[in-house]
Amino acid sequence: MLLGLDTPFKFALFIGYIVVWTSQSILVHLAAKRGIEYNYTTVVFLQDCCKMLITVFLFVRSEGSLGDLWRQMVVHKKLAVLYLVPAGLYAIYNNLTFISMATFDPATYYVLLQAKLVVTAILCVTVLHKPVSKVQWLGLFIITIGAMMKEYKVFIHGFEGGHSIWDYLLVLLLVLLSSFAGVYNEKLLKGQDTASPNVQNMFMYIVSMACNALGLMVRGSGWGLITAFSPENLKPILSWNVLAIIFNAAITGVMTGFFLKHLNSILKSIAAAIQVWTVAITSSIVFGYPIDLGVFLSLVLVTAGVWIYSRYPETPAPAAKPVPTREPGADEGDVELGALDTSSGSEYKQQSGASSDEPSPKMSFSSSPWLVVFLLGTILVVGESSVRWDGGSSGPGGMDLVERMHEHAFGGYMRYAFPYDELRPLSCDGRILRERGDLDFNIANVSMTYIDALDSLVLFDRLEDFGEAVDYISHNVTFDRDVEVSAFELNIRVLGGLLSGHLHAKRMGIPSGYQDGLLQKAIDLGDRLYRAFDTPTDLPAARVNLAGGVDDDNDVPDSTSVAEAGSWILEFGTLSLLTGDWKYYNAARKALDRLGMRMGAAALLPTTISVSAGLWQDSLSSGAGPGHDSYYEYLLKAYVLFGDIELFERFMEHYEGISSYQAGGQLTFDIAFDSPVHSQVSPLQSFWGGVINSIRGPSAYATAVSRMWSRLWNSMRGLPEVVDIKGRGVNLIGYGRDFNLRPELAETLAQLGAATSGGVEDESYKWKLEAMAHDLENRTKVIAG
Repeated sequence: MLLGLDTPFKFALFIGYIVVWTSQSILVHLAAKRGIEYNYTTVVFLQDCCKMLITVFLFVRSEGSLGDLWRQMVVHKKLAVLYLVPAGLYAIYNNLTFISMATFDPATYYVLLQAKLVVTAILCVTVLHKPVSKVQWLGLFIITIGAMMKEYKVFIHGFEGGHSIWDYLLVLLLVLLSSFAGVYNEKLLKGQDTASPNVQNMFMYIVSMACNALGLMVRGSGWGLITAFSPENLKPILSWNVLAIIFNAAITGVMTGFFLKHLNSILKSIAAAIQVWTVAITSSIVFGYPIDLGVFLSLVLVTAGVWIYSRYPETPAPAAKPVPTREPGADEGDVELGALDTSSGSEYKQQSGASSDEPSPKMSFSSSPWLVVFLLGTILVVGESSVRWDGGSSGPGGMDLVERMHEHAFGGYMRYAFPYDELRPLSCDGRILRERGDLDFNIANVSMTYIDALDSLVLFDRLEDFGEAVDYISHNVTFDRDVEVSAFELNIRVLGGLLSGHLHAKRMGIPSGYQDGLLQKAIDLGDRLYRAFDTPTDLPAARVNLAGGVDDDNDVPDSTSVAEAGSWILEFGTLSLLTGDWKYYNAARKALDRLGMRMGAAALLPTTISVSAGLWQDSLSSGAGPGHDSYYEYLLKAYVLFGDIELFERFMEHYEGISSYQAGGQLTFDIAFDSPVHSQVSPLQSFWGGVINSIRGPSAYATAVSRMWSRLWNSMRGLPEVVDIKGRGVNLIGYGRDFNLRPELAETLAQLGAATSGGVEDESYKWKLEAMAHDLENRTKVIAG
């Protein structure tokens, strides 16, 4: 459907948003025309009460109990102080707006109020130092002309017989109040706290109610708060007209939140343009205000100006900066992209001389920017590891850019998606529904990204944010949910995040008085995931219900991949070390043994296996690629962490098998045991250079592998999910064009850089990493992530 109104809910939300915004000025003006005299401050107080009750209802429905709400408000109590300024400004604004709505006809009021876009733009430039494009300034100029045309009689005849100068100054004051409050939110509040939107709204409404209560007390010489609700003063408020004003205002606030969450900025600008006309037409019908030529031209100009201004984001992504195409001193012909000839079995032939003038393949970028945080965190690990990179930045931007990218990514999640599991960066909201099939079986409503981010907050020295995150997760996240999830994803992202966060919290003593809350959550989740191993083969099921385990009656897939079955021992082993309960380690170790028992003579494994029968379900071995990658990593890292020499020996068997049968030049390829070699590679395989470095040291082969993948990156400024290198050059596959921001190549470059610290190669790897960071900044950054 047109512009994203693809469901009845979205269409109803769009229409309802226009109706409630149009209705408010009509209802207020109607009350004034009918001569109803009521206390504006009392009405605003009651509006905030209604909004607060609706917010409580929404919190209880989607986030937790009343007790959870209270605990979150205690944790984030500093918001009460932060919201004093904007809530106070909005309290004054909401009171004065009644006077202005009653004075001007609704169309005039709405047109004049568009001046807030002009003031906000000026404040954005002067206070926030945010750019406003020339096109936006044109839109603001058109709005100004349209507003002046609406009140052209003032410029001809002065204020005689019409509105006074004080009426217009009141509108100007409203514009200033609204603009300053908005800029305050942007300048001081965004990114200051990690509370959910419902909790933030609670503080806003409570502080606003307190401001209005203070106003009632001052106006009534101390007894105003009581006399405001006397029968005499309540009588006009209980009229249908004023009650409609109160409830419409409350509904407007709620619908605005839903509108921003579920619809896009284009629809917002369309709605704003439509509102100008609906207000004018409705006021003409209800009150008889004529729509003459001056009014018509004014509406056209204001509509055009609002559209031009709102159609473009106020904070556009920074312009692309020059990015180095190769490391300093690299030879032009050094390591060309290899071409694969599969015409004669598994014989590989490297070819060179591909023209650099050929256009780069085009690639679509996926909407999963949180993986950027892992990539950047991996880069930072080099600075925190025992083997450090010494010296300053060697490329364009250095660590300042990396920190800004992390701040933007994490801030986008907190601002638009928290406390949901994932951010949808294009629609600026959190992912709630499972709308992508198997990809969404990691959605569990457990603040997954927040947990996933704990270690990166430490790496970027955001210790206050880390302490707040630990406190929130310890008291608010629950895994007692009747939901079927990907056991693998919950293990590596959530259980791993909890364990990492716990170790950091214990080491640093942050937050103060930490009582092992993350470890308790990890034990709870570990016990729930442990049920996945309750299968006839001891291999973990691909999916598990967090409340009930593996249910045979459910449609749980019988097959699982080698990576899913074999990537548990790091998290489960660490949980055993911390608790002294070795059931976790033993379960993960037994699963690795079951896979090892089914290893062929060449030490190669197919990709998928039945968890009920233990039989392989395909004949494709992806080597170091999808379906196997983390399995090999876990074998090697389990040896490092637990000293398990048997797992190291098993890894070396796989390593030799891959090197003998699946390595061609600097890449590894999928092979099927009953067909020729495949010519497609995945960016997941780019971790292999780091693996080689781990067991062989910074060898020429490890360097060549990383350089090959860097060449692939440079040819497209990113790595799509699937690349076919059969023949000459690089060919993209239709279903694999997405760039999912995978961190494996950055991890490999960081490991090689640390291993060669202080040498020429060290500077080369730094340069490559910084160039990658610029590519991500310039090609994947959007407003929300």
